[in-house]
Amino acid sequence: MITPHLVEQMLAGLVQCDEACEAYPELGHLRGYAATHGVPLQWALASADVPNARGLLAHAALALLDWLVCLDEADEVGATDGCPLWHALDHAPEWLLRPTPADDAHDDIGLLLERDADHSGDWQAMIESLHQGGSTLWQEAIQRCRAMQRFEAERGIDLRDLLHGMNGPGATRVTPAPEQAVQPIPTEPAAAQHTLAKQGAPPG
Repeated sequence: MITPHLVEQMLAGLVQCDEACEAYPELGHLRGYAATHGVPLQWALASADVPNARGLLAHAALALLDWLVCLDEADEVGATDGCPLWHALDHAPEWLLRPTPADDAHDDIGLLLERDADHSGDWQAMIESLHQGGSTLWQEAIQRCRAMQRFEAERGIDLRDLLHGMNGPGATRVTPAPEQAVQPIPTEPAAAQHTLAKQGAPPG
C-alpha cells in the first residue's frame, strides 16, 4: 500500500466515526463533501472549507508521531536491559489510552499482575516460587521477573504506577531491601525499529 492510500485510510478511520463527527462538526462536513463530490478525503481537505478539521488532524498526527518516536527510543534503551515496554510507559504521553483491564496478553504485564495478586507485590517471592516449580519452562519467566525487578530498583518506582499512567513525579517511589538485590540477567536482542523515520517512508 503506497503513501496516498495509507493517508486516505488514516483519514477515513477518523471521519467515518460518527462520534468524532458529532464532537467536531467540520469532520462531518469533510466526510459529506468527499462523498457528495466523489473525491478523496485528502483532496477534500484542500477544496472544502474545513480549517478546524485540518487543525484537529494535525494535532492528532503530531501526537501519534511523538508516541511512535517515544516507542523507538524505548526500543533502543530497552535493548540493553530487556524492558522496552517499561521505558516506553515511563515516558508515555499523558493522553495515552490504556486498556481496562490491563493487557495481560503481554508477558511482562501478566507477570506483574501475578506478582501483585499472588505474592503481595514481592518479586523475590515470585521468583522463588517459579524456581520451586522445578521446570526449565519457567526460566524465561524468571529472567523477565529479574529484569523488571532491576528496572524498579534502578528507578525507585513501582511498575504498577507506569501501567496505570502514574509516571513522573507523582509515581510511587520504592527502595528495595538489601536482601532483594537484583541479579544480572543476559542482554536480550535489540527490538526492531518500526517508525517511518527509521525505515524510510513507503514509496508513493
